[in-house]
Amino acid sequence: SPGVRKRLIMQRLRQGISHDFDPCGAQPQVQVNLKGDGCDPIVRPTTEALTSPAEIGAVLGHARLRYEREAEIHVQMTEIIPFFGAVVNLRGDRHKYTWELLDCVVDTTIEAHMPVKAMLGVKRPADIDPHVQPMLPDPGHASFPSGHATESYAISGVLHSLLKSASAFNSDFHKEAERQFERIAQRISVNRIVAGLHFPADNCAGEKLGRAVASHVTTMCADPAAETIEASLWAKAVAEWA
Repeated sequence: SPGVRKRLIMQRLRQGISHDFDPCGAQPQVQVNLKGDGCDPIVRPTTEALTSPAEIGAVLGHARLRYEREAEIHVQMTEIIPFFGAVVNLRGDRHKYTWELLDCVVDTTIEAHMPVKAMLGVKRPADIDPHVQPMLPDPGHASFPSGHATESYAISGVLHSLLKSASAFNSDFHKEAERQFERIAQRISVNRIVAGLHFPADNCAGEKLGRAVASHVTTMCADPAAETIEASLWAKAVAEWA
């Protein structure tokens, strides 16, 4: 069943992720170990950096966009995949294996970014400046890196790699799809700044980690010679776009 398959795939994807925490120095850091291209260390921003115009100032400045982006920000609290799916008409009835794969991507990002949040313990913008007044409830865990940014860039990367593996699209389609995926990932990430929940630094770290997660998932799933359950799911998802 899909539920059993997902649990087995997540067990394998999870086993390929580990974290090394270095608390020494003024800026503690975490090395997230992944398959594929890997990821540079995630370095905790200093308090001075977070209270600068480039960080807390940007959060306060982005608040002017709250009214026009309110609806999508609320949807993105729980739904991210459909925003990317709109680019390629991703549908649950025609692309069930692609949905299943992307659900695994989202869960893999959680395995990657939540330990970093816990280890580095960066405060939320509202904990630093009372003018922030976020439009959504504080999620209750640390701010850095942004989970939404990590998820968005991971989905963008995996979905683009999946479509490139299919034979139904030409190079112009791939270029435009990649551009749209990147644009959506950026907008979702910025929306979390608009909402008052994240600093720009959170998004930069999330983007870096999300791209590494995309490489991790693709490396483990997209090998046509591999006789694994995750490779089987990838092949099924590719076939949906033939």
